[in-house]
Formats: sequence, C-alpha cells, structure tokens
Amino acid sequence: MDYTHDYTFSYNVPFNLIPALDWLTGNAKYTGTYNWQRAPLGQDGSKIPGTVNSYNPDYGNIVQNSRTVNATLQANMTTLYNKIPFFKKVNTGGSPQRGAVSRQKAGGAVDGGSKPDDKGKEAVTELKPPKPLDEMTKKERRQWERKKRKHERQQKRKKNNKVNPVAGFGARLLMSVRNVSGTYNQTDGTLLPGYNQKTSILGFNPAFSSGMGGFIFGQQSYSVTGRETGYNFAQTAADNDWLVRNPALNRQHTITHNQMFTARATLEPMKDLTIDLSLNRTMSENTNDFFRYNDLSEQFESQSRFQTATLSYSTISIGSAFEKLTEGYESGNFKQMRETTKQVSDLLGESNGNSAGSTADGYRDGYGISQQEVVIGAFLSSYTNGKLNKRSTNPFNSTPLPNWTVNYNGLSKFEKMKKLTKNFVIRHAYSSTVTLGQVQSNLNATFDDNGAASARDLNRNFIPEQNIQTVTISERFSPLIGFDATWNLGGKKAGSQGLITKFEIKKDRSATLSLNNNQVTEVLGNEIVVGAGYKFPKVRLPFRIGKNKPENPLNIRFDFTFRDNLTVIRKIVESTEQATAGQKVISIKSSIDYNIGANLMVQFYYDQVITNPKIATSYPTGNMSTGIRFRFNLGGL
Repeated sequence: MDYTHDYTFSYNVPFNLIPALDWLTGNAKYTGTYNWQRAPLGQDGSKIPGTVNSYNPDYGNIVQNSRTVNATLQANMTTLYNKIPFFKKVNTGGSPQRGAVSRQKAGGAVDGGSKPDDKGKEAVTELKPPKPLDEMTKKERRQWERKKRKHERQQKRKKNNKVNPVAGFGARLLMSVRNVSGTYNQTDGTLLPGYNQKTSILGFNPAFSSGMGGFIFGQQSYSVTGRETGYNFAQTAADNDWLVRNPALNRQHTITHNQMFTARATLEPMKDLTIDLSLNRTMSENTNDFFRYNDLSEQFESQSRFQTATLSYSTISIGSAFEKLTEGYESGNFKQMRETTKQVSDLLGESNGNSAGSTADGYRDGYGISQQEVVIGAFLSSYTNGKLNKRSTNPFNSTPLPNWTVNYNGLSKFEKMKKLTKNFVIRHAYSSTVTLGQVQSNLNATFDDNGAASARDLNRNFIPEQNIQTVTISERFSPLIGFDATWNLGGKKAGSQGLITKFEIKKDRSATLSLNNNQVTEVLGNEIVVGAGYKFPKVRLPFRIGKNKPENPLNIRFDFTFRDNLTVIRKIVESTEQATAGQKVISIKSSIDYNIGANLMVQFYYDQVITNPKIATSYPTGNMSTGIRFRFNLGGL
C-alpha cells in the first residue's frame, strides 16, 4: 500500500504594476511531496498464521517528504535607463531614424526614395504648399502658415535632439550593465523508516496528530535560505511514540540538502562589444544514521551518524595562471603555498584556545604543515592569488566569483575592413572552478564548549569536523585570444561563403590537492588552433555520371592543432617536484567534400597525429589515416 501527494505554489511578483519597478521580473515557486509506504508483509509485526504467540518482526512503515524552493529575478537595465530622458536619447540614437532623403507633399504624401548616396544621412522632410501661394484664399493662406510654422518647430526639435558624442560615450559606459538575472534553487528531503502509524486523509495518522502537519507539507531541517532550523522529525516521531521499538531496524534515516545559485549579467560598454558574466555555487549534503530504539538505554538514539558533502563554486585564479616553470618544473605557486602554511597556522592557532604556543619548526601547536585546514588554506590562497582569511581555510564559507566571455564584432564595420571581410569576431573566455570531492564527517572529531577542535591525530594535529579528500582548481582560457573571420575572397560569387578562417590560443590548468598523501598534482596545457575553409559554389567534374557532368558545391576544410601537456606531482611535506607525464601533440585534419548528387556525397580526408613525449619512459608516436568516404542519404529517397 502506498500513499503520495504533491503540491505546487507559484507566484509572479507584480513588478509590472509598479511603474518604478517595471524593469524587474520575479518568480517564486514552492513544490513539495509526501509519501507513506506500508511495511512489507512479514515485516509488519503481524501474527504468524498457524501459531499461538509468534509474530513477524515489526520494521514499521516508511514516511518521506521533499521540498523544492525556486526563486528567479531578472533586471532589464535598459528599461530602467530609459526612465531618464537623457539616457533614453542615447539608447535611441539621439536623432531621427537613419534612412533615405524624403520630401513630403501636401496632405502628408512622401516624395522621393532611398538612394545609395543617402545611406547614413538624416531623413530630411521638405514641406510644399498644396498649390501656388497666389492662388490661395486668405483662409487657406492662414492654414498654410500655421502648418508651416508647426513643421519648422518639429524640424528644429529634431535638429536639437542630437547627443554630443563625448557625452554619449560616457553615458554608454555608465549604462554598461544591460541585463542581470539570478536563480536560487534549494531541494531538501527526509526519509524516516520505522513509522508505526497508518495513513488517513492528506497523509495524517488516524488521530490527526498536530506534529505531523509540518512534515506532511514539507517542513525540513533547513530553512528556505539554507540555515539549520533545529527541526528533527525523527525525534518528534519518537517523542510521540510513532516509531516501532525494534533495535534491529536496518533501514537508514536520511536527510538530503542541495543548494544551487547562479547569476548572469550582460555588459555592453561600447557598441559591438559584449561581455557576459556568470557565477555559480552548488552544494549538496547527505546525512545518514540509524534512528532506532536502544534496549539498554530504553530510548531512541541516532546511531552511526555519517554525513557526506560536495561543493563547487566559480572563482578567479587568473593571478597565478601565467607563471613560468623552471627547467626542473619548479613552481612559484607551490613555493608560495609552502611559505603560506605558517601564516595559515598562526591564523587558526589564534582562534583555538586549545592550541598552546608554537612548535620548533615555527608552526602553531596542533596546526602543523600536514594539518588539513592549514594545507587547504595555503593551497586556495596561493593558487587563486587571493587574500588569506578564514574563508580560505573553510571553502564552504567562500563566495563565488564571476567568470566571463568577451566578444567584439565591430572591426568588420570599419570601411577598410568592409573591403576585406564579411565578418570578423574577436573572442576571449575565462572560467575557473573550485571543487571539493569526497567530503565526509569525521567521527573522531571533538569540540569544546566554544566550538574549537580538541581531538588530535597521531601527528598531534587537531582533527577537523569534516574529512576532505580532494580540492581541485580547474581553470580554462577557451580561448585566451581567438578570432573567427569570413573573408571576401570569392564572396561575390553566387552561393560562395568566402574564405572562413579560425585562430585560437587556449590555455588550461588543473591543480588537485590530495589530502590523503599531501601532494598537489598539476596538469598544464597550452594549445594553438588554426583552421581554414572554403566553399566553391559550383565545380564541374571532368567526366560524366550518367548523361550529365555533375556541377555541385565543393567544400575544403583544413585544421591544425598544436598542444603542449605537462603533469607534475608536487609533495608538500617533502618539498619535491617531479614531472610524471607530458607530451607535445601535433594534429592535422583536412577534408574535401563534394556532393555528386542530391543524396550522395564523397569525401577525401587526411588526418595525422604526432606525439612527442617529455618523459624518457615514453616513446614518440605517429598516426595517420587517409582515404575516401561515400555517404548516401537514405532519408532523401
């Protein structure tokens, strides 16, 4: 037997009804689910048929709920700027629409059309009388004079409506932010086995106990902002005698908590230059324990409580991205990390009253070079080139920072470039992410009344609350600088796309801190990509196929890639650095495509990859493949 209900509440914030806030759009959504599952037959405490006083073990029913809170907010900054007359004038160009020179005849008719030489000039309106002035009556003459004065005033206003170029440029800089949006999503859930109550209307027990109301409608251990509330439904159920008293209950009590926050912004500081910013933070926690009855203490207990978590957030580590390694692959970032460990040790030691003085090697008592919080704090502050603070030692308190993408396509609009290119786009993109993997609760950790760590490991270091296995910083310039261009070579031919070229310089880095063996593994990569393509609209084959010589498009494509990879392992305690892998890879991919008919395409291709390793234990390799492919499209039959 199973009972389930779900519900959804959605609310659109009525910003559009408030003129001062009509540039905002907001939505909030609340979704929840409640489920009751009956215990399987033979595990429900029922009497065994054919016996007198024998009963099946009672493992109870299962109740679970979930709650999802989603909120979005979007700000159209252009609508906000347009509320200021000067900014609106700048956004609309500050002048009449560009177009052809026109003349307005009597009665409002427009005479004249657009001409090539008029492109980019202001629209000029010339008002003519409906008939010669000497043929007009006095009344018609007065009407004509009023209409003429009104027309002159309109023309004067249009002329004075222009925006000073310097003031317009400054205003555009002030209005760089064009769009901002953010999304917050939180999902929580609770599963409790051993529930001994039956289900009735809306999932309540037959007595309609008040303690069930919150759980049925999604109440969780966390508030909608992610803070712990102290609510514990398992303890509430135990206090109300809603749980079976079975010490052998083997199904875990589970609490899940997931948070995700994303934000985006679009900037246009100048025409044809677009900057997209984005930041994100994702965190998940899972708590498991056996909440069951203890015969010895005669009460319900949380046994073998265990918590796992993951965390990922965007950051900026560009300050340490361009270091140059020595011939022995020594890293300035790693050297700085080792030096920073003492500063982190002092920072942590000052906040823990259980730390007594300093050791002989200069570290605070309980916070040596291998202590988890010391290593993580030094790693994050050094490899992101950020300030050292308490957030560095606890990444769960870190604030996400924006990554960005930049595009500029204004070069092709200059007169000299128009003759050379149809389109020319310059691109740059940067992303960096910190990821914590395999985070687990530390069962050996203990804390005093002030919340300071007190338990120590074999190295006399304080045991932190959470055991973090790995911390990874993944950084990528994709590309560092690059451009896509379509050149006018052959562009005037019908059906020709012109010469298409691509150039990119890419750079990536992955630094992984392993707390199991206190070492940093860095994977560094540099890449250059060059590509070109050209389409001939019509190429006639020198031989006949059937009765005709095919005359169809021919596509040529060539791509060249050079990549330099290096993997270095750096040991923190031993202060050693060693390259363990790396190679230089040259890749060539080229192809020629020709459509013989509507459904048949033939391709000649040539691919080659040459690998030259940096490690003596590996050997240079080369792979080459070439041939002809035929592709027949059955869908066109």
